[in-house]
Amino acid sequence: MNPTDRFVQSNTRRAVLLGVLALVLVASGSQAGLITHFLIGKLVYSTSDAATLFFLGYSTLALAWSTVSRRLQTSPRALIGLLVVCLLVGHVTNLAASLYYFQDHGLPLDAHVHHWLGSDNSYTSLMHSHLGKPSLALTANALGLSSGRYDTGVALGGSLPSGITAMIGGSFLIGMVAALALFPGLMARLDWHPAAVILYLVTSSLCLKTLLDGGPLSYRVPPSALLLLSLLFTTNRDRLQRFWCGPGWKLAFVLTAGYLLLWMQLSAERPIPSIGGLLFTLGVYGLLLVWLIGRLRWLLAMPLLLYLGLNIWVDARLNLLPYLERFGPQHRVAVLQADGGITLPTPALFQGVALRDVYARLGEDPLKPRRVLIWRRHETGSHELESVVQLLALAGQAGKLIPTAGLGLSGIRLVGPGRLSLRVTAPAQLAPILIHGEGDVLSRANYYVYLHTLNGILRRTGWHEYIMIPATASNPVLD
Repeated sequence: MNPTDRFVQSNTRRAVLLGVLALVLVASGSQAGLITHFLIGKLVYSTSDAATLFFLGYSTLALAWSTVSRRLQTSPRALIGLLVVCLLVGHVTNLAASLYYFQDHGLPLDAHVHHWLGSDNSYTSLMHSHLGKPSLALTANALGLSSGRYDTGVALGGSLPSGITAMIGGSFLIGMVAALALFPGLMARLDWHPAAVILYLVTSSLCLKTLLDGGPLSYRVPPSALLLLSLLFTTNRDRLQRFWCGPGWKLAFVLTAGYLLLWMQLSAERPIPSIGGLLFTLGVYGLLLVWLIGRLRWLLAMPLLLYLGLNIWVDARLNLLPYLERFGPQHRVAVLQADGGITLPTPALFQGVALRDVYARLGEDPLKPRRVLIWRRHETGSHELESVVQLLALAGQAGKLIPTAGLGLSGIRLVGPGRLSLRVTAPAQLAPILIHGEGDVLSRANYYVYLHTLNGILRRTGWHEYIMIPATASNPVLD
């Protein structure tokens, strides 16, 4: 083994150990794991840590495979073609599934909905589809596994033909095998440059993950797909440099502009809600490309680093630091019980405790609470929410809607066959349902707790499967 190969293999083994450590940290739910999840989640966003764990597991497996297949120095065209076909078929099928779902249920294309089946629910929209997830539920059922705290799309499974679910799942599995098999050969022809390794692992994992969670119109797919294709079809770093210094950046600009125009056509929300995430993704990819191709390195790298640092800080203030905040006199906590009651724990029990640990002490997952509200005393917002619910299946006979102490019913009206518009109201002493101004991770968690509470009311009425379309700033009001 020559010195260069020895150096690369040694660093690859260190990267495998680092990946295993990161996996353990994130899975532990510790504070260090939460911070790791937040930083990696900037590229592979998920409300739970599932996407972060997938990326770390996928990357660790790819690096481990390369340490035992170092002699594989080529990338067979058949494997490249197989990966591209799997991604193309899977994403086209996912888009077809979304169009089928919205048409079949008579929903507008710009709506985002929550599909409930018993206590399970899954969010989906055209711009961020979860209609690939039922293949996860299918696999879990076949293996006799429980979904646990993760959304495997079980609620959506009955809304799609089984062939669509199988095609998306098959595309994901075969595509992942092809992507892992290609990794050593692709990296060898790009000299195992660290930027090339990171770019391939990030872009390939995102293009695969979004087959199940995201779909082809989620904002990370267009730039990730273009970058991945450039890595697959350029034979060395010189050709990659010529592509990105020539037509590559122009294609990226046209693709981004076209995508933003499409989003503006399909969504009424302004500003575009994911523009920050899209710009961050483009910034990271731009920085890694500057490092890889080595052109105008410092001239381009410094402003990109400044922007990315500012973006991380702003996002951390909203989505990380609130979890690490210590419970104090300004905080309030309440537990909405399954039977409809409210428990107000003694605040003194949590003084000085990090808010993420307050959730844990009350038996909740801090990333996806279902019963626990935590808010700040000064927060203002609306304690009312209007939501259309579209009945799909009853469990026995339908009963009377009975409000609870945690969520009252202030209005009910029929808006179509099988559709009710419900206006629900939370008590003034509890957290607002919808926050005024810029919310953070706590206010978003409270919103979902109220949705789970509303689901409890509907389940006690006999509603087993239904679609919930809350009227929010980003969702049209259905009449």
